[in-house]
Amino acid sequence: MTTIYTIGHSRHAADDFVAMLHAQEIARLVDVRSHPASRWAPQFGKAALAQTLANHAIEYLFLGRELGGRPDGAEYYRSEGTVDYDRRAQAPDFTAGVERLVALARDRRTAIMCAEEHHHAALGMLTPADVHHGLVERRVTERQAVLDAAFAAHPERFPRARPVAQRPAREVWINKPMRAPGAPVAGEPHSDRAPNCDRRDRRRSRHRACPLNAMNDLLNFVDTLRRVGG
Repeated sequence: MTTIYTIGHSRHAADDFVAMLHAQEIARLVDVRSHPASRWAPQFGKAALAQTLANHAIEYLFLGRELGGRPDGAEYYRSEGTVDYDRRAQAPDFTAGVERLVALARDRRTAIMCAEEHHHAALGMLTPADVHHGLVERRVTERQAVLDAAFAAHPERFPRARPVAQRPAREVWINKPMRAPGAPVAGEPHSDRAPNCDRRDRRRSRHRACPLNAMNDLLNFVDTLRRVGG
């Protein structure tokens, strides 16, 4: 079986990044970013990274055109601007890129690198890219298939209940959003008190606004970007 390692550069210092590769004895790094540059982490620009890796006897190879997440060609994009990854996966240059990657991994211990894949608990353990590119349903379906197979093979490992793939939260907040006095929230007893204010605030004013977190605004902004393909 051929093993291919994965890593995201995030904002690691160059030396720390190299140390992680050495820890897994990686001899070749394949860059699969569509645009191999980072404004926030210039040490991972294509030329800078290739030089850093060469200094540590690690080969650098760029396959972003074949395997990158933002391919060239309007035919790979939906009308709203998101990538049609199912169609992209059937493209000849993509399949050739995959075949080349597998051949490289057979030859030397190889890792592929993208910018980052940080999974957020608030997003149902999905990545921001999954949400941005409209891949939520696909990821949840794939995970559920794995969980169903595991449950069918070993139901004794799930004594509490059949496992269900986690989905992103419909609403996220730290301080619960305010509602107009006199407007009850579904499923909650009526109260004209401002929710989640501390007691001192309540003593000062029954209707004083609590400080709200910007998470809802952020999620709405991400959703808008996804819809317009930004």
